[in-house]
Amino acid sequence: MPSSNQSKEKEEEEKPEEKVEQAAEKMTKDRIQDIRLQLQKKREAAKRAQEEEVKADTNVIENIQCRDFIASGARDKTIKIWEAKTGKCILTMNGHDNWVTDLTFHPGGKFLLSVSDDKSMRAWDLSSGRCSRVLKNIHTHFVTSIAIKGKSVITGSVDQTVKVWNCR
Repeated sequence: MPSSNQSKEKEEEEKPEEKVEQAAEKMTKDRIQDIRLQLQKKREAAKRAQEEEVKADTNVIENIQCRDFIASGARDKTIKIWEAKTGKCILTMNGHDNWVTDLTFHPGGKFLLSVSDDKSMRAWDLSSGRCSRVLKNIHTHFVTSIAIKGKSVITGSVDQTVKVWNCR
């Protein structure tokens, strides 16, 4: 049977190991707490940044003046002009031989340009509602997009080409 002195010595020998384990546990808990705080700060910063971005986007939207008209092209080969404030269709234009795929207003506001799966581009006089110019077979396949940049019109097609047209 071990003496009481031997038991105390053995307990004292175990105590430093326990102290090391306890210290390691405390350090681990402290480190975990630090990591949690860092993550929370990062989440809060990301949330603030997102809120500021949304606020900036909202400010941009508020500063843009709503146009008076909206144009839509459809599978039924028609182009419709809608009054933006009321949502009423005020003009329907016919002329394409296939789906109307894209539209863009001329910067001057007097014309609307359209492209279609019929491989054509058309210029529409908005005051009369009539087609004033037609360019047929501008691509070898369906024309899918149109844009105006400066004095140029750009069209894109399923034939994987983009063409730039100079306006007069």
